[in-house]
Formats: sequence, structure tokens, C-alpha cells
Amino acid sequence: KWFPLSRFVNMTQLKVKWNKDEFEVTVEPGTSVEVFKTQMWTLTQVPTDKQKYLGFPGGMLKDSDDFMAKVAKVKPGAKITMMGTPEGGELKEPAEKVVFEEDLSPEEKARILKEKKIEVPPAGIKNLGNTCYMNATIQVLTSVKDLTNSIQAYEAPAADARDIDAVLTSQFKNVLGQLGSTTDAIMPLQFVMALRTRFPRFAEMQNGVHMQQDADECLRGLFNVFSNALPGGRVDDIVAFQMQSTLKCLECDEEEPQTSSEKQQVLLCHLGTQTEPVSHIHQGVQLSLKEHVEKNSPALGRNAQYEKASVLTSLP
Repeated sequence: KWFPLSRFVNMTQLKVKWNKDEFEVTVEPGTSVEVFKTQMWTLTQVPTDKQKYLGFPGGMLKDSDDFMAKVAKVKPGAKITMMGTPEGGELKEPAEKVVFEEDLSPEEKARILKEKKIEVPPAGIKNLGNTCYMNATIQVLTSVKDLTNSIQAYEAPAADARDIDAVLTSQFKNVLGQLGSTTDAIMPLQFVMALRTRFPRFAEMQNGVHMQQDADECLRGLFNVFSNALPGGRVDDIVAFQMQSTLKCLECDEEEPQTSSEKQQVLLCHLGTQTEPVSHIHQGVQLSLKEHVEKNSPALGRNAQYEKASVLTSLP
């Protein structure tokens, strides 16, 4: 088939940009908007009714426009921008219903995190009447994985053979279960009741409210409870160490230093003073290994000042 030469001479090259692609589109005389969109569909697979164009003089290209008049007004070298999604690339409804995190319960959040093997954020513990000392102790103990694993494996004896240490250990096991199954704050009511039964001092009240207590005393008490409940000296295997101490009298050089060794489950860390500030844990530990005490001196027959220097001779 033969075409007149004038048809090719009057052809126009139109530069069209679509996403990251650029096309040189040949526009023949008499081309309509519909024909041009069909050309672009063959190049991009964007349906004609989804194509939008920017860059033509006079605004957005419409199906009713005189396409050749629009092309004639395009400046040489100018680019036309096409927008549109190719067939098959349209947004589709998700196969599964989308659930947003804020719509999940604390228990569901914890379950999903465990399924994805993501560490569950530590849950909070509500204050049950000046129980901040107990809450802090629980949070510390939950970070000792060897200890928590042993307690989670603990099986309490029968009810007729169960003492208060077994009850308190079982309640702590329940607390671990609660902390691991939610991201919300828990209320360990039964644990605090068992704790106050085992240690009546923690049940002391003043002006109708429970008194504030010491976290260090709570920690040592729970170590003692767990030592009694868990078999085979398991607690000592995890936290105990040997401390050797030497007492030297500062007021009598003739008195021989006294050396002793004892098992400890808690290593002190002094917070320092204004004259001896502490910036790192190791500094606080070093301060705790040396102290001055007052005791009776056999050589002097009265109380005297002693320096107590301690060293760790074993680790858990």
C-alpha cells in the first residue's frame, strides 16, 4: 500500500514521560485524542480511560479536544507527562483483613510478638500501696533468665505439704506468666499478699496505708524463699559467690588482721558521695568492697575503728 509523501513529512514526534520511562510517539496528521491514547496503551498497558496528561497548552487533555491543535501548540523539546496505572497494577483489597496495632488487646500484642519471635516489651506492674520496692525487685529478677527458667519449671508440692515458701514461689511463677502474656501493666495481688504473709514487716501500716519498704531487703528475702523452694541449691548456682574479708584494726598495729570467708547472694554497689562521686558501676562496686566498721578490739579492750577490705574469690 502506498502513502503520499506529504503524510510522512507532516508527522510530529511527541515526547511523553510516564513514571521513569520516556517515549518518542509519532503523531500522524488527523490523529484524535482516542487514537493517541490507544497508541499509549500499546506502549504502557495503561487503559485509555485511566490515562491523564499534563503539559499540553490549555490544561489537562480532554477526550473532546482537537488533538492536533493541542500538539501544534507544544513547544519543541517539551515533554508531556502521562499518569496512570497499567492493567493488573491496580490496588486490590487485601486477602486478609488488616488489623491495626491500636485495635489489639495487650494479650494479643504479646502473642503476636512471640509468634514472630520478637522480644515482648516488659510489662508494667501497678503500685498496690507503696509496693514500688517489690515492683522494682520483680523487674530485676525477670531479667535473670536462668532463675526465671528454674521458677517456671517449678512444681509446687501437694497442698498438705505446701509451706509459705512454696506458695510464694508459685505466686512468683504466676507473675512471670502474666508478665510474659501481655504488654499492659499487671496487678500481682496474690503475690503481694503471699509476700506480706511470709515477711510481716512488708505488711506494716502507718496512718492507714502500707509503709514504704526496702528493695534490697525484698530481694534478699526472695532469694532465701527461692533457695528453700527450688531443689539442689539452684539459686546458689545462679547468684551466689564467695567473699573473703580482712578486718584490720586502725588503732592498734599489734593486733593481727582477721580474715574470714562467707557466701553472698547480693553484691553491693555504692552510689557515691559528693566527695567520691560514682559514674560507673565498677566504681560503685569497688567502693562497697572497702568500708570502716566499729567493733570490740581484744587488744585494746574497747571498741575501735577497723578497715574491712573484701575481695570476690568465686563467681556464680
